[in-house]
Amino acid sequence: MSPISQKPTFFFFLLGLLFMLSSCLLAQTNKSTLINKTITYFYRYHCIEIENYDSFRYNDLYIKEYHNYSISEGMTRLGLRLLPKSPLVVEPYLKGHLICDWLNESWNRVDWHNNGILGVGIRLRTFLNLMDSSQCKLRMKELHLDLFFEKLWINYLSKTEFYTGHRSKNDLKLGLQFWLSSPNPIKSKMEKCLWGALRNLWFEMGGSFYYSKSSFYAKTQNNFYLLNMNFKIERLIPLSKNSKLLLEPYCVSKLILDLGSKEWNKLDWHNNIRYGMGVRLKFYRYNAYFQGMDNIIFGPYFEYLFTKYWCRVTYVPSYRPTNDIQFGIELWVSINGKNI
Repeated sequence: MSPISQKPTFFFFLLGLLFMLSSCLLAQTNKSTLINKTITYFYRYHCIEIENYDSFRYNDLYIKEYHNYSISEGMTRLGLRLLPKSPLVVEPYLKGHLICDWLNESWNRVDWHNNGILGVGIRLRTFLNLMDSSQCKLRMKELHLDLFFEKLWINYLSKTEFYTGHRSKNDLKLGLQFWLSSPNPIKSKMEKCLWGALRNLWFEMGGSFYYSKSSFYAKTQNNFYLLNMNFKIERLIPLSKNSKLLLEPYCVSKLILDLGSKEWNKLDWHNNIRYGMGVRLKFYRYNAYFQGMDNIIFGPYFEYLFTKYWCRVTYVPSYRPTNDIQFGIELWVSINGKNI
């Protein structure tokens, strides 16, 4: 497998930004040509999602004796919404994902921390507003639900020292994913309600259940049935008058479970739960300069995590750590997109 050049993850951010600027400029022309109408449609109904995480991890819950990981991880998704006025939106998309560990010890050169993934996909999306102002209770705000299909290809950075010839070069995914949130923040109209004391709490849950043909694992071991659930509840502390700068202490849990029955479906890294506490400083901004810019979220975070393994795991090595410290900076940009 030929290595790819090592590039910083903000390449994906620049790629999405360049496309956004070019589409905005082209859509301003007044020519009534078919090309211009196509560009205008693409400008109005395109969707760009950009995520980037730069983090330091003490042991990454990998091996007790291996310390210090400096990981950058970026993802960009570029899609086009078909049937945009329908309750069910069809969205074909291109997807890129890059991860790199910037340190140079042997454990910083593992293949799963130094690779790039490109792919194409399509998803059927629906957005449900669960708010009901007539009810006095702790309400959920939105439910985003996707049925998705992806075809992905992987390549490895040149710094990878581990042998990757036995790895599958491509993967196929099919499944469901969702994102559920409470109001952010819960409005003061709830002050006289039973749950009024919780009005500054924010709740979110995201997850997926999907079939993965290879999971980019060994070529001879296929068919993974992965359930992922991420739960977070936060206390919102505004640090500015417009609530765009928030201090958010939180509790978090991250679950992964492989429901397959083969031996390789019972590996420890596919069957565990990580939980703990954290705090983040989040800057939230709506950008009015570009139509459809939903928001930009940017800020540092710190987490202290514990891990447990499900009883279906056949073997948990004694060298696995039981806790980890992670901190870094997160960036999330959505243009005509949603929080999923």
